[in-house]
Amino acid sequence: MLKFFFNRNALTVKIAELSGLVLLMPATFICLAKNPGIIIRVLFIAFFAIYAFLRACAGFRWYKNAPPGAGIELQFKKALVPTSYIMLLTGILLLITSPVAPLSVGILMFTLIAHVNAILIYLHFQDGDKTPPNFYTSRRFVQNDDAIKSAV
Repeated sequence: MLKFFFNRNALTVKIAELSGLVLLMPATFICLAKNPGIIIRVLFIAFFAIYAFLRACAGFRWYKNAPPGAGIELQFKKALVPTSYIMLLTGILLLITSPVAPLSVGILMFTLIAHVNAILIYLHFQDGDKTPPNFYTSRRFVQNDDAIKSAV
């Protein structure tokens, strides 16, 4: 059951993100029509900017010499699971409540995820090692499995 809701490749996660985006579009226009204040506009801009950053991290190929989904690419894809549920929950709450609380909580949660992404990107660019990601865990460094078995 957990795989149904929390697998990064599950259809449920993709539907939650798409539903959140679909709900957020009319909710944005309704909220801005009711409350044309600068604070609401800043909250919406911050919410969508952090979401765009999280989406861009997951969509960018970080390693050219490795298969897709290796290294930090996997972590960025996994970060889309809570992001999609935050989008859906925020979209629902914006339609039924005042926009300040759902946007603030959504921004706070997105910021926690984006902070981890920023740390991973920083460490990625600081790493001078040219070893491909998952080199040792994928057993690509082992030349001959028979030689290892005979040595044991």
